[in-house]
Amino acid sequence: MQWDNPIFYLMAAATLVSIGVWVGQMNALNRTVRNSLEAIKDSLEAIKDSLETVKDSLETVESSLEDIKRGTDEISDKLKSSKIMKEESPFTLAELGQSVSDDLDVAAWAKKQAQEIVPRLKDHHPYE
Repeated sequence: MQWDNPIFYLMAAATLVSIGVWVGQMNALNRTVRNSLEAIKDSLEAIKDSLETVKDSLETVESSLEDIKRGTDEISDKLKSSKIMKEESPFTLAELGQSVSDDLDVAAWAKKQAQEIVPRLKDHHPYE
């Protein structure tokens, strides 16, 4: 090979240009991969933040459920301690039961129901 041959210089230049193009493509690919990894990292941070928000919300819901349970337990305890019926008879209302009955106007409702039911029962035998 002769150093004064122009083809040698053209081939050397083409090789250098090809290497330069390849290096440029690898640098671009490297930037793309780095950008993709950064985007993935940012997405994972956003997911982590969202999970923290969900965790906080669940803690709030759990706290609210505990408050509701305490409230229903208090209501249950109050209902257990205040009798609606007198102990002597299941048909005699205690003061609280009478108050509830009056508030709901149960006597008027019972009379209305009796007016509808009694005619249907008149022609039946007692065992029916």
